[in-house]
Amino acid sequence: MSLELSIVIPSHGGHTRLPATLAALAQASVPAGGAEVVIVDDGSTPALDSTATIVGRLPLRVLRHTPNRGRAAACNLGVNGARGRVILILDDDMSVAPDVLAGHSAAHPP
Repeated sequence: MSLELSIVIPSHGGHTRLPATLAALAQASVPAGGAEVVIVDDGSTPALDSTATIVGRLPLRVLRHTPNRGRAAACNLGVNGARGRVILILDDDMSVAPDVLAGHSAAHPP
């Protein structure tokens, strides 16, 4: 069975914003089939690193662009690297409701 949902988060210089987004995702209900978070570090200085975690609830991967290539290229890298059947793109400064992941997944039936 494949992974249900990939959350792609492009980020440039988001090391101060990203923790709040990840904390909100940590409180979200995970859809049946599971979910992953793919952060795309788009040439950030200092570089974002994998110390940003979601307390074991969702696997987290960091992909990198060096140098910065812009949001569209970062989104494309994240989508290409995503493993989920459904992809949700968030910005690094977003706070999500607890039902956003399950709701997004439900809006895209198999």
